[in-house]
Amino acid sequence: MYALAAVLAFASIAAVYATLQGPSAVPALQPSRNAQALAEDLAIYRQAALDYARTHPGTRGAVPNTKLPFPTWYPSANPPWRNYVADGTVVAYAVTMPSVNIAGEIATLADGSLLAGVAYRNAVVRPGHANPNAPADGVPLPAGLTIADGAPVWMGQAY
Repeated sequence: MYALAAVLAFASIAAVYATLQGPSAVPALQPSRNAQALAEDLAIYRQAALDYARTHPGTRGAVPNTKLPFPTWYPSANPPWRNYVADGTVVAYAVTMPSVNIAGEIATLADGSLLAGVAYRNAVVRPGHANPNAPADGVPLPAGLTIADGAPVWMGQAY
């Protein structure tokens, strides 16, 4: 009984210490800063595409970056990002694979939404579910849009 109490006390002290030290105390558990920055950049891009689609109902196809209403502090769209709008559904995706895997960070930013993940067999699947031995089970991409398997994708509904 005393051993259990001692272990719990030690675990509590260790937890308090780790909490007070902040994220830098456990860098191995933190997502890559580069991956996080790219995922946040895609989120900003997606939001601009959603805002455009909301103010221009009936838009179909890719919207040029010059027409997207980015925040004034946003420098410019990241070259690999593209968008596609069809029937109120907005798809933000990468045409080239980012230098780091951002699928997990996108899923986290999207709070686990089924609309965020990677492209696989013309659907958006959760990271880790792009399995050639499993049936395709994701949210279908809009007709007419083809995205390379494994590319990060984040969809949204404008209206």
